[in-house]
Amino acid sequence: MKRFSKIFFPVFLAIMFLGVLFFALFKVDVNRENSKDIHGIVRSVKLGGMKDIVVSLKDERGVFYITNASAAAAALTVEDLSEKLVNKSVTLTYAKPQIFSLLSPVTSTIHITELKLGEEIIFSEL
Repeated sequence: MKRFSKIFFPVFLAIMFLGVLFFALFKVDVNRENSKDIHGIVRSVKLGGMKDIVVSLKDERGVFYITNASAAAAALTVEDLSEKLVNKSVTLTYAKPQIFSLLSPVTSTIHITELKLGEEIIFSEL
């Protein structure tokens, strides 16, 4: 019995770890039909890890970010966005998480696919 538990437990942990990693990295389709809007007032715009632009909204939980890997993000700077957006009402569009993403431990980290200030589109991957 001890031999079984010595083998089973590490294998079980490895499978669980790989499962959680798979769910966390599951790709979500980015298109209008699979998108959701959130409206809010920008609290801050900062530079995050990997040089992503991180947007915080008042009264909203989660981290909203624009990835620096996007060609559309290349022209954006944190300073310009901060000056333009802080304390203003914006609309953030993001890809709705799929069932696997809902189980992910990083679901409060939300990739922005479009950012609008009024009718002006500041950033879009759509």
